[in-house]
Amino acid sequence: MRSQIIFVVSGILYFLFSNTFLTVCLDISFSSLNSNFPNSNNLFLFPSGLLKNYSLLFYMNSLIKNQIIKFYNKYRSIQPSGRHLKFNISSYLDSIHYVLKTGISWRNLNLLQNSTYHYTTIFKFYQKLCSLNIFQKVYYRLLHKYRNIKLKLLGIHEYEHLYIDSTMIKNVNGKDVTGRNHYDRCLLATKLNVIIDSNMIPLAHVTVRANINDSILTESTVAKLHKNNINSYLIADKGYINRHVKTRLKKKRIHLIYGCKRSQKNRYISSNHKNLLKERIIIEHFFALIKSYKRLRQRFDSSYISFNNFIILCFCNFLIRF
Repeated sequence: MRSQIIFVVSGILYFLFSNTFLTVCLDISFSSLNSNFPNSNNLFLFPSGLLKNYSLLFYMNSLIKNQIIKFYNKYRSIQPSGRHLKFNISSYLDSIHYVLKTGISWRNLNLLQNSTYHYTTIFKFYQKLCSLNIFQKVYYRLLHKYRNIKLKLLGIHEYEHLYIDSTMIKNVNGKDVTGRNHYDRCLLATKLNVIIDSNMIPLAHVTVRANINDSILTESTVAKLHKNNINSYLIADKGYINRHVKTRLKKKRIHLIYGCKRSQKNRYISSNHKNLLKERIIIEHFFALIKSYKRLRQRFDSSYISFNNFIILCFCNFLIRF
């Protein structure tokens, strides 16, 4: 009797976590979506063999999409020669965002999408956007709008709180801008150094080899900040300790704040700075949100330019919240 109960329970659990149960749930959830989007071109194939509009959950935001289309049409007006796109540019951008969100390889797009789309067509279009720096132009345009909203509507204090930190991205197929990560058995990795504000908006970033010290990257990352970010507290961890860098940034009216190591002789920190250091957890939450984009958890792009543009596209998704 006991073995029969275990057999029945195991069968129920197998059914719940099998593709059959997931397909049934998706049939129910997407039945209403397909009725609202009958003419959609992005049809994805499930293991059951049914075509479902699964990409609706991973569509690129319309604001980002319109900005990219605007810059691309501007380029086409200057250089009208060349091969035209086979399909709607909106479907290309949705596929690119799907790769960023899910981390799927370009080649496996053929397994999911309709046969009318080939992965090389989407990949070459993405490479074209990267060569034209369109993602970076869109990022700067959205960042400019964010500054105007923050200055006019939200208002800023005399001293703004900025946060700087870095994260390691394990390398899989990268051929350039990689170094040994001593935190992960000296395997190859790429380091992402970012400055954000209190709203978790990325203001500047630098992508370098993993074996470069954080304190060396401080000034190169600060150099990418806008001139409106003066009179700011730049809050960092102990890896950014460098009194020479701190002195040079102070001349630019950027106050670098970090903790003290046990080996330091002068370990005094004011109570105000201690409270500011407690706020540094916000950038750790920011990195956790970045890793929700599975294409950025590990580096599968062999080219640094391709990988860096995925990072910029991810940052654009943070900027559209304002």
